[in-house]
Amino acid sequence: MKLIDDRRRRLVPRWRSFRVAAELGLIEPERSEQTERLVTSPEELAELRRDWERHRSPIHAADLVDAAFVADKAEVAADAAEFLMASDASAGTKEIASAVLKVAAESPETESAEEPILTLGERRRRVAEVRRALRRVPRNPIAWVELARRYSNLGQLEPAERALRTAVGLAPNNRFVLRAAARFYVHFRDPATARDILRRSQRTPDDPWLLAAEIVASEVAGGTSRWLKRGQRMTESGSFDPLHISELAGAIGTLEHDHGNRRQVRRYFERAMIRPTENTVAQAGWVARHMAGFESPIESTRVRRAFEAEAWARVQEGNFANALDQSRAWLRDEQFSTRPALLGSWIAVTALGNHQAGAQISEDARLANPSDPRILAQLAFCYAALDQLDKAEQYLERLQDAVRTHPALEDRYHWEVYFEADRGLIAFRRGNPQEGEAHYVRAIELAHERGCREEAAIALLYFIGEASQFNPDIIGNLKDVEDVIGTFPASIRPAYEQLLKRIKTKAQKNLARPRLTFKDTR
Repeated sequence: MKLIDDRRRRLVPRWRSFRVAAELGLIEPERSEQTERLVTSPEELAELRRDWERHRSPIHAADLVDAAFVADKAEVAADAAEFLMASDASAGTKEIASAVLKVAAESPETESAEEPILTLGERRRRVAEVRRALRRVPRNPIAWVELARRYSNLGQLEPAERALRTAVGLAPNNRFVLRAAARFYVHFRDPATARDILRRSQRTPDDPWLLAAEIVASEVAGGTSRWLKRGQRMTESGSFDPLHISELAGAIGTLEHDHGNRRQVRRYFERAMIRPTENTVAQAGWVARHMAGFESPIESTRVRRAFEAEAWARVQEGNFANALDQSRAWLRDEQFSTRPALLGSWIAVTALGNHQAGAQISEDARLANPSDPRILAQLAFCYAALDQLDKAEQYLERLQDAVRTHPALEDRYHWEVYFEADRGLIAFRRGNPQEGEAHYVRAIELAHERGCREEAAIALLYFIGEASQFNPDIIGNLKDVEDVIGTFPASIRPAYEQLLKRIKTKAQKNLARPRLTFKDTR
């Protein structure tokens, strides 16, 4: 299990649909672009079918396939889909055609016990919706942004980027378009491009929303905003509605936190929280977890869609079931993001002992992030804990490949700790306690060598839990095992207290089992 709380959280813009952004008051009032209506009527579907039968061309086939997929009427377009699969159509077009053929040929797939947040088929269908809309209104930048967002939900970054570049080309000064582009490039580890797109816009220096994004992108790219002082003056001017400077003040306050200027942190967050966005509320919560004496001056329940802040608040008060629900809602809100799934999975397995739920939310996130090492690591752990050991080993192999090839992975040396711990868990579950012990001991030693006290504590706790199956007296042999819990920050300690409680309960139930020879690892 990896550490869960971000060491460095940044106020990167959220990326939602245009409709949601407008409802939250994040769209400039003079703009009124809306995506075209995406629903396919039976009459329109019948007309597209007639056009396909009349012309038998790739464009008419694609129109019918997209419409049938959106309308969940795959059988209407099976022949058109076969035609496209045999043609030189684009990869995106063939993907939708393949999905139509699969749905037309098979009965509906059996759903899992826990309903997924958004299935792969639904994500493809939503791409097809916007593709069809863009055939009618190809110069609508909002629709191009939405297409990019929906491609991102599928983990298809190249078509997402092409769509975003089209949107920026059509509307180089549109706040919604630029903030979406900034979020995309920062999320997918190209903050310099995010910064450059924002700097090229003539609107950025005078729009607090864009200036906030530019400050964050510049920092993540390893530099300093050219307009930082301008942003500071903007927050103090009194010329803006407090909502419109909330993220700007929060971004500057976070910089002050990094520099250790506690007084300035409070000063800027006081401004940020007068009328905050949910993103600012989440940022204030993060600061409160990492800066002694700082408390967020507002309840997250007062702010719409504050799922991230609510999840963390519920973790700290020990309401883990609700915290998991909030994490799921956060993932629904940002389908392409890994952070809500990582938090939700950690809550499920650490606090609730529900590894099936932990695996499910991680699988949901993997649809958009198939090679993300953190998601793969979580899945390897969850499936090992569920005794699906072959599947766990497959994910562990994928994880090793992902760590080796990831272009911008931080703290690479930490990953060997996780590899050893996962190998230990799998060995224990295969009935090889000596091998399991050796891997866990190595994980703990590596963590201590590298100053990773929390990782060492996590590995020790899970080692105790596994070894107690063979030698329940192991807990009594460890001196002051409760001291391990004190290693964790107060914000996440309640979850590990629940984990230790389950380990002790399990050990009591296994007193009659064969004993494992254990050597103290401390």
